[in-house]
Amino acid sequence: MEQTMFGITCRQIRRNKGLTQKEIYLGVMSRSYYAAFEHGDYSISAEKLIAVVANLRMTMAEFMFIYRGYQASEPDQLHHHIQELYNHWQLDELMAIYEQYRHSDDQLQRFNAILAYALVYITSNHSLKMSTTPIDELWAYFMNLKSWTLTDAKTADILLSLFRVKSPQHEQYLFSKIVNTYHRFEELYDQENNLASGLANAYLDWLQTLLLEHRYSLAHEVVDQMWTESLFDQNMEATVLRRLARILVDLYDDYPQAKRDGDELINWLSNLHYGQTNTLTAIFEVHKLRGQTHYERYKMPKQSQ
Repeated sequence: MEQTMFGITCRQIRRNKGLTQKEIYLGVMSRSYYAAFEHGDYSISAEKLIAVVANLRMTMAEFMFIYRGYQASEPDQLHHHIQELYNHWQLDELMAIYEQYRHSDDQLQRFNAILAYALVYITSNHSLKMSTTPIDELWAYFMNLKSWTLTDAKTADILLSLFRVKSPQHEQYLFSKIVNTYHRFEELYDQENNLASGLANAYLDWLQTLLLEHRYSLAHEVVDQMWTESLFDQNMEATVLRRLARILVDLYDDYPQAKRDGDELINWLSNLHYGQTNTLTAIFEVHKLRGQTHYERYKMPKQSQ
């Protein structure tokens, strides 16, 4: 029954765009068939639906959004809700989501449950001594995945933030797959499909893990690689994250100057009322403390006697 409703949605979109049936269905299906299709009497194959949607001059994501009554899918809605809860540090609610969806038949909902658990793990593992077992399903999925999509890359990003859950080789493999996937889909880039922000966040998550694991040489390489990403040049969020990434690394090498640079960046973002200021400030504060300790122990010039 659900598939037959696709025809009614196609008719609605076609008429709103002022397009004729011939423009949309010629070469895809016969006149008698598409008339019945638009009235919800018949379903069509996925191949034909893709062709029809392309003739409507829109993406499948846009079509499905309209089909659902201008609503995101349930997994997308839950994913957004999880991010909102995390931004407000509502960890109990995140754990409740994990318990509710951990055994869902829908793989995306299970992955959302693991995401909720992982965010709590990142925040509270030191005090709660949480197990990594719930996260293993996600690791196993990505370690065995042969063909990656953008959805996979965005889902896998959370694993880059998990400190010493897997070996450095596993972490590096995952990071490389995420970066390569974003670049493979670069030709699809537009304002609605913002690859730059997702890729920049993946870089920043991986960089923080490297710094926490004292892998400073590789951290420098990652930041240098980040500055070669032309995809970031016209995107404010990516530009801000790239600048912050450089400052985080510099905190461990030249703490006094990097602290000044970081304070200046945070003040600038605060004055702009930038939406991610609180999150970026928290990241900066963590590495400011660790960077100062490392700098004073290993990098600070010795005082002459």
